[in-house]
Amino acid sequence: MRTSIGLFVLTLVAACGPQPGDTGDDTDPAGSSSGGGSGTSADGSTSGDTPTGDVPTGDAPTGDSGDETTGDTPPAGPCGQPQADVADFDLSLTINPPPGPDSPPVFVEADCTIDALLTTDVQDGLALRCPVDGADVILRAEYTSNHAPLPASVTVGLAVHVRYSTYYAESRQLAILVEAIADPRIILAANAGTGILPFVEGMGQLTEFWGPLTVSELASGCAGMPGGCTTEIQRGGLSLGFGDQALDLFDHQVGQLGPHTVQLGSVIRELSADNFCDGGSDRRDDFLVVHD
Repeated sequence: MRTSIGLFVLTLVAACGPQPGDTGDDTDPAGSSSGGGSGTSADGSTSGDTPTGDVPTGDAPTGDSGDETTGDTPPAGPCGQPQADVADFDLSLTINPPPGPDSPPVFVEADCTIDALLTTDVQDGLALRCPVDGADVILRAEYTSNHAPLPASVTVGLAVHVRYSTYYAESRQLAILVEAIADPRIILAANAGTGILPFVEGMGQLTEFWGPLTVSELASGCAGMPGGCTTEIQRGGLSLGFGDQALDLFDHQVGQLGPHTVQLGSVIRELSADNFCDGGSDRRDDFLVVHD
């Protein structure tokens, strides 16, 4: 088990996608933010709209993927269309007991057990009991999706391996990977915010965070549109792999990757280098992977 911090709680909710024209100003991790960026609120909820603008027509998503670790913009490619029935998904990650007001971002990797199922009519989720620094903490991962519910095979008491990261600075990101131990499989992989790979202070980018799942940037030929933190942005896509299976999707599309349902929320690329948000970003890489 590895952790970069002591015990603390951080409730971060990511609503998938900045609204062009938002300021994207940073907020204190203990406070809240409004608009399309990820943020916190007193009741643990937030919302964000999908970027608006003309959506060009294009072929089905195919093409070479970009570099998953450097963030370099890949060459121009196709532009897949959003599916009308695929909305943004909201992701909330919470750790308890709570931290102090000046606690750093959290990274936890541990063997845990599923303590409770948090599924309701409007959300799916897990409460995970994990040993951290000699004591148990409860990690909660909750999300809303009309395409990727948790499977019935996920039960209380199931032993799982968990990687959990919340980073809240100029580039905000929430990420969690839950894998079954006895019958190795990905139960849940979810990412919301800026960047594909989580970043942990003192550790850098966690290149192995997603385990058997590979995720990289997909070349995009989508038309540019006004951004909030930069002059011009475009819709983007992700290339995912699992074993010998591969799947290319653009934002707000759903597909099948082996035994997993994959849903993309907002995926946004910045086309200009200027920045009006004191280090904030319009970039989004929001994806959800759930075992069927």
